[in-house]
Amino acid sequence: MNNKLMKILILILIYLCCFTGVMKATKQEGERLIIGKENFWMYTLPIEQDSVLSRQLQKRLSGRISTGLYRGYVGTWRLENGKLMLEKVMEMSENGGYQEVDISGIFDAYREDGSIVARWFTGTILARGGKYLYWDNDRCEHEILYFLRKGEVKREKRMYNTFTRGSNDSYQHTMDMLFNGRGMVWEGDSIINIEIFPNTDGTVNRVQVMRDRDTKVRSKISDGRLRAKVERLRKKRNWWEVESRFWREKVLGIKKERYGQNHPYTREAIACAELMEKWDVLTFDGEIQPVRVSIEWGKDRSRKINWLFNFFDKNEQDSLIMEGGTYRVDAYPLQQDLDLITRLRPRLRGAFTRHQPRGYLARWQIADEGLWLTEIRNVRTGKVIPLEVLAPGNNGEPIEASWYTGILEFARGEVLGQGYPLSCAEKEEVVCEVIRGRVVHRTVYDNYIQPGDSVTYNHFIQVIRSHDWEHYPELKERTLSGRLIVCPRVDGVTDSIKRICLYINGGANDNGVHYYREITDPSDPWIELVRRAAEGVTRWEVCCIQGKVEPVEVWFTLKECEKEKRDNEEK
Repeated sequence: MNNKLMKILILILIYLCCFTGVMKATKQEGERLIIGKENFWMYTLPIEQDSVLSRQLQKRLSGRISTGLYRGYVGTWRLENGKLMLEKVMEMSENGGYQEVDISGIFDAYREDGSIVARWFTGTILARGGKYLYWDNDRCEHEILYFLRKGEVKREKRMYNTFTRGSNDSYQHTMDMLFNGRGMVWEGDSIINIEIFPNTDGTVNRVQVMRDRDTKVRSKISDGRLRAKVERLRKKRNWWEVESRFWREKVLGIKKERYGQNHPYTREAIACAELMEKWDVLTFDGEIQPVRVSIEWGKDRSRKINWLFNFFDKNEQDSLIMEGGTYRVDAYPLQQDLDLITRLRPRLRGAFTRHQPRGYLARWQIADEGLWLTEIRNVRTGKVIPLEVLAPGNNGEPIEASWYTGILEFARGEVLGQGYPLSCAEKEEVVCEVIRGRVVHRTVYDNYIQPGDSVTYNHFIQVIRSHDWEHYPELKERTLSGRLIVCPRVDGVTDSIKRICLYINGGANDNGVHYYREITDPSDPWIELVRRAAEGVTRWEVCCIQGKVEPVEVWFTLKECEKEKRDNEEK
């Protein structure tokens, strides 16, 4: 396969993956579609159906792309009198906005009464407009599916979609933390894909488990045949689903292997799914869609779920008592032994929420250099769950965490401040190394913030603002702002200034697009001016977390446009 064909395949595959679920990637920007007075989005690319038109258009483009626009352009289309017409093509500009592309001469063969009619296009268009169903889905409440032949609408189908939110929109984390694959024979890698089909009331109807299997069979289809095959697939009603399967199975050599209802993977997935009170219910044209979850077996689930949910759960973390003080635990020790979680699961039915996807809160204690579990509560009801559930016959006595090995972090006191990393650090933090429930090493950190020298800092701001910024035509009616990152020593003295960035915003360029320019060149005179002024600060703020001085991020405004200045003064 030559390099040109490889690039084409990669670009097409990236686009398809963005809305078919082949892989997780940045969602691609759709084409704009105008129907009457309403604006819609569509993810069909009519120009790409004709290789000659596509190549001619690419020659007119600047080559600027983004992770959300690999094709390099956005077309604006209109459906009028049953015909699909191209109005204009836009591409990214140097300033971050959009500019119109000169398409004169490219579509002359398709002009009718001054309009470009997409006679080359045969296929389906899904017009999406109005309100999105929910944040993680690009489907809308009202959609129209158009079937076109040579640019003319032959049939249309209106679809009405609905979404009812379930009791726990952190179901991915809940399923991941409940699933117990111990004792199972794992085939291939340790990742399985689960589809939960709910009833209309959110309860579980059925569960399907599958995995991706590499058949090691790759398509040897030529460039021309590949394009022809793709276009035939796009004429089908659900072309995005059919095409996704084609790319997976024929091009990538990946085939879905489904497991029966009696397979251990499936039985375990059902047991976990039925613990949820209600699942999300999403319908497309009256058909309930599955909720998709991926499980990677073998991970250490005793660590943070992720920073976002840990942030939301700041007041719902496990607690720990040590030497009379109460701390918040920044980990989930019980999750390291999923056999214990399996015994606990029946007591957690319906307890899972977004802010607490585990469904329980545990209390721990460090005593006699050991880590002990002293209490478990259902997070929704607040009821204490007897420890005998985990250790039958212990008569409610604390349970030594002999299953746990790892670094255990816990903290108390107020957070240092707002924003990362201040919002994630308390005044006192303790880091313990635990081996099979025994604390073998312990370090206590007293985190702090030491103010900097406000006099020299204010002088720095005064110096950079007093420069004759009005002298530069580029800054007329525009704002100049910036940021820098300082790495101070323990005493606040500058160790290094890592990055200085300046940003010009406001007004419009010659094309009427909002003006934006970013300056990062260290040799730029403006950057040099800021650097010299910053070096005059004798002592910066010192933020010390776990014995390490954190870099300081400083934002500043050098010049404010008059309109923004007036608006700020009025506020």
